[in-house]
Amino acid sequence: CIQRLYSNLTLNEDKCEYSKKKLDFFGYVFSDKGISADPKKIIAIKNLSAPQNVSEVRSLIGMTTYCSRFIRDYATTTQPLRELVQRDHIWNWGPEQQSALDKLKSQLIQNATMSYFDPRKTSTLVVDASPVGLGAILSQPGTDRSGDKVIAYASRALTSVEQRYSQTEREALAIVWACEHFHLYLYGSHFTVITDHKPLELIFNNPRASPPARLERWRLRLQQYTFTVQYNAGKGNPADYMSRHPVDGHHTDCSENAESYVNFIIDNTVPKAMTLDEVRRETRKDSILQMVIKELKGKGWTHLKQSMSDVEHAKLTAFHKLRHELTVNASQDIVLRGNRLVLPASLYQKAIQLAHVGHMGIVKTKQLIREKVWFPAIDAEVEKAVQGCIPCRAATVQHHTEPLKMSDLPAEPWVEVSVDFTGPFPSGDYLLVVVDDYSRYPEVEIVKSTAASAVIPKLDKIFSTFGIPAIVKTDNGPLFNSYCFADFSA
Repeated sequence: CIQRLYSNLTLNEDKCEYSKKKLDFFGYVFSDKGISADPKKIIAIKNLSAPQNVSEVRSLIGMTTYCSRFIRDYATTTQPLRELVQRDHIWNWGPEQQSALDKLKSQLIQNATMSYFDPRKTSTLVVDASPVGLGAILSQPGTDRSGDKVIAYASRALTSVEQRYSQTEREALAIVWACEHFHLYLYGSHFTVITDHKPLELIFNNPRASPPARLERWRLRLQQYTFTVQYNAGKGNPADYMSRHPVDGHHTDCSENAESYVNFIIDNTVPKAMTLDEVRRETRKDSILQMVIKELKGKGWTHLKQSMSDVEHAKLTAFHKLRHELTVNASQDIVLRGNRLVLPASLYQKAIQLAHVGHMGIVKTKQLIREKVWFPAIDAEVEKAVQGCIPCRAATVQHHTEPLKMSDLPAEPWVEVSVDFTGPFPSGDYLLVVVDDYSRYPEVEIVKSTAASAVIPKLDKIFSTFGIPAIVKTDNGPLFNSYCFADFSA
C-alpha cells in the first residue's frame, strides 16, 4: 500500500487505522494468520434451530453460502438440504437433513482460518468427485513444519446430466472445474493435482494417451495450465467424499460406498422387460464378459494375447479400449460402463427389440437403448435390426432417385447450354456459369445476386456474343421458373 502512495494514490485519513493486528471487513476477519469468517456473522447459524418449511431452508442455504469458502465440501454437505427446495419435492425433515445441518454448524464452530496465497510458493490442488458433487482444496506449504496450509475450499453440485457420467469422467471433471475455479491462483505456474482416481495419472500425465472423446476435450481445455497429476488413495485424500460424509455415525469404508453406488446403478439400468437375474445368468455364460471380469479383477490387460485365441482377442479389443470406464460388481456377474449396463451377446437382440417396440426410427432407437445399456458395435446392431424390421419397411414410403443417364451430344456448338450458379462467396457475390454441352466451354460472369434483374442482363450479354442457343438446361431454381425469365426466353 505504501508503494502505491508514491504513484499519487490518496487515502482518507478519517477511514485509516494503523498498527492493527486484526481487521474486520465485509463479513471477514483479516489477520496475520489468514482470513476467517466474522464471528458476528455466523453466530446466528450456530444457534439456528431446524427449519420448519421450505422458505426457512432457503434462508439457511443463503446464510451458509456466505461462509461456504470456510466449509469443506459445502456442495455435497448441503445436498440433502437443497433437495427440499426443489419443485414438487415433498417436505420431510429427516435424519439426513439434520446430519447435514449439524455438520455445517460443526465446521462453522471450528472457525477455520484460510492462509494468504503466496505466488512464490508451489500450489497443491486436491480434488475429488462423488455421485452428487465435486470438491477441491487449494493449499500451499506453511511457514513452519506443520504441513500445507489451506488457501480455499471449493465445491459445487453435479447437474442431472453430470451425475450420469462414469466415475472416471466425474473425477476428470473435478480437475477441469477446480483448475478453472482457481484460475487466478494457478495460471502461469506449475502445480500438483492430487486425485484418488488412479487412471487420471495416465490420462493427464501421458501426452500420447488416447482417452475417450469427452476426456480428450477436457484435456484440451486444460492445456493453458502446467500441472502434474499425482495419485493418492481415497483414505489419504482430504477431499474424498466418502471419508467426509458419515451417515448415522456409522463409519463406512470407501469401497463399501462405491459398491453401494454400483448396485444402485445396476438396479436402475436394467430394461423393464428384462430381469436382473436374466442378465446375471447370461453374463456368467458369456465367455468374453467372463474374460473382461477376470482382467478387471485380476492381472490387468497386459497379457491378453498370451491367454486367448485371435478371435477372442479381436472381440475383446472394444473392451480393452474402454478399460478405464468399466466396473464390475462384488459378485462379479455384472459389468458396467459408466452408469450403463454391459449386456452379454445373447441379450443384444432382445434389448434392441425392447427399444424398438414402438417402431421408432434408427436415431430414436439408438437414443433409447443408449440410456441404459451398452455393448460393442451397438450402433451397427441397431441399424441392422431397424433396417430389417418388416413392419417398418412396410409402413415406410420408399423414395428412389432416378438413375443417371447420358445426355445426347448436340450436333454443333452452342445449340444446347447448361446454366447454374456457384456461391455465395465471402464477398456476397455469385458466379453465373454457362457451359456449352458440345465443347464443354464455360462462360463465367460475376453477379451480385440470383435475382432476375441481376442475371438476365448477363445472359443477354453472353447470348449476344455467342448466339442464342436452342435449348437452355437448368435445375428449375426460382429464377428459371419466374415470369421474368419466361419473358426473356420467349
